[in-house]
Amino acid sequence: MQSDRAQKPQIQNTHNTIYSFALTEISTNPYKQTTKISLMATTSVVPANRRRTALQPEDADFETTEGVKAIASFEEMGIKDDLLRGIYQYGFEKPSAIQQRAVTPIIQGRDVIAQAQSGTGKSSMIALTVCQIVDTSVREVQALIVSPTRELASQTEKVILAIGDFINIQAHACVGGKSVGEDIRKLEYGVHVVSGTPGRVCDMIKRRTLRTRAIKLLVLDESDEMLSRGFKDQIYDVYRYLPPDLQVLSPLTYSSLHVFKMKFLQFNLNFNSN
Repeated sequence: MQSDRAQKPQIQNTHNTIYSFALTEISTNPYKQTTKISLMATTSVVPANRRRTALQPEDADFETTEGVKAIASFEEMGIKDDLLRGIYQYGFEKPSAIQQRAVTPIIQGRDVIAQAQSGTGKSSMIALTVCQIVDTSVREVQALIVSPTRELASQTEKVILAIGDFINIQAHACVGGKSVGEDIRKLEYGVHVVSGTPGRVCDMIKRRTLRTRAIKLLVLDESDEMLSRGFKDQIYDVYRYLPPDLQVLSPLTYSSLHVFKMKFLQFNLNFNSN
């Protein structure tokens, strides 16, 4: 679905997949910019028999607004060598369309809204950027990923551990239905990344087991879905415990961008037509 705020260019390719990209940078203060990237696909860009390899139509023309470059390979993104090893070992050959446009702004420290349908590489984009940003020499939680379902949170943890195998990244899924004692033991031992559901993450923070002082990246995965499920208050509770200079990444499935106004990014987002 397209946002009613913008008319986005559409490109039809031979794989019957329609892509649409729009990006606007909002200068809210001299130090921070927000990047919005949208990708719409009528079908998955990852075929069923190649779920780990992002397939890109070679003859497709992608359009973005000025200032956003599509980086065609993982090497050109400046990703750490050991992380590249993990990416290729996991089975990826080249970045998907949303990854080509979103990974670099995230690594550069911008707040990013990445809007795309399922199967376009959002989960692996989260894992890749988290692994790149985290300093594994510091055994504290530096990235917090909040997801609407236990399954999605656990899947994200597994992808991070797989892609980050060669950088020795430590990640843990804090989700309901699992032992609270296990969460406490893992968090007290020390992990770099926590991927969890709003309720359990909030509980661990309030228990002072999940320490937030070193968190520099908050990922609100499928945040539109979380809000539609009634998690708004829990997300607010989590957010108010986090450092003020936080970077925010929000992968969206739908076009409900209005939910971010003055809420998570601390300023009003106005996306204009380009």
